[in-house]
Amino acid sequence: MKKFFTTALAVMMGLVMSLVSSAQTDEIATSTEVPTPDSAKIAAAFLSQPAEGYYGNFFFARVDSTGTEEYVSGYFEMNTAGKITGLSLVQDDNWIEIIRPGDEPLDGLPVNTRGTCRDYSLYLIGYNSNRQEVGHGNFTTKILDPSDPIVVILTPSLREQFVPYTSPNGAQPEDLVVETIDGSMIFYYDQYRQGFSLWLDPALDQELQVRNNRTGVIYWRGLASELGQEPSSQIVNIGYAGGVTKLFSSTRTWDHHEDEDLDGQVVDQTGNIVPAKVYMMNLSGYSAQFYFWDWQGGTGVMEVFAVNDQGDLSLIQADELFADMSYTIPIDPGYDQLVVVIRGEVSSFSMQASRYDNNAKG
Repeated sequence: MKKFFTTALAVMMGLVMSLVSSAQTDEIATSTEVPTPDSAKIAAAFLSQPAEGYYGNFFFARVDSTGTEEYVSGYFEMNTAGKITGLSLVQDDNWIEIIRPGDEPLDGLPVNTRGTCRDYSLYLIGYNSNRQEVGHGNFTTKILDPSDPIVVILTPSLREQFVPYTSPNGAQPEDLVVETIDGSMIFYYDQYRQGFSLWLDPALDQELQVRNNRTGVIYWRGLASELGQEPSSQIVNIGYAGGVTKLFSSTRTWDHHEDEDLDGQVVDQTGNIVPAKVYMMNLSGYSAQFYFWDWQGGTGVMEVFAVNDQGDLSLIQADELFADMSYTIPIDPGYDQLVVVIRGEVSSFSMQASRYDNNAKG
């Protein structure tokens, strides 16, 4: 039994370590390429859906000569001529209307006449004839003098775009998602309309991909304007033996997987081969966090192993998981290559993992 345990452990860990070695040079993406807005598209977005009015809020600290601070906040409405048609201030947690509907509009927001106006912040939203948001912007300054102008640069708001999409052979429609390459935005398949309802920046032609949210297989990748057209390339997907899943590519800082099952196996502490789900990742010294939900089955465990350059595993963390509960499990900074093993009396679960910089590295 001891010989079987040693051999099985060596084979299983050798497989996992050979996979982890491929991720050792995958440094965390401290910065990703930001798409460049198209100025012509910005103009077209505002012309096609012009603002019919604006509303917003502001906040600042009024400081007198003794250094005493009084916080002022308010809400306002503004017409397209820049006239203030509605104004309310917050005083002692109560809203006080200054300008009501039907009152003579103000030329602008009232100037602060007492003390110094510090840490001024204003947020503005433009809306169309249906009161739908078409643009937004903000203005901040450390000190706002009465003679200073308030300049808000508007950015077009996200717009809905429905794209018909036929489910690939062998894929369940409910498993399909469209996401940005960095994973910052994700959209689920609408089975009723048979396509994707996307909310995108009209000034950008963002790169998207269609992915199976359960298996991780990518079916299509390209610009948003090309989605739904006949594909011009076939995506090569990389999988790993033993059901091993790699987390965090060089352009992503989080991964989302639903309906995961124990599609691999490991040797436990007693020498038995047991079903497991195995993830590998390179944190490059940064922190990570796992969030679990929809845990089906009984009690399970999440084990985290650090991996050195020789492929040796060291258990650094073990957390017990129970059915019918959600969990957030952090992983402390300071590690590079890690293997995460999920095992126990679990039939399926959903998981989201994220990695982030909390100044762990100097």
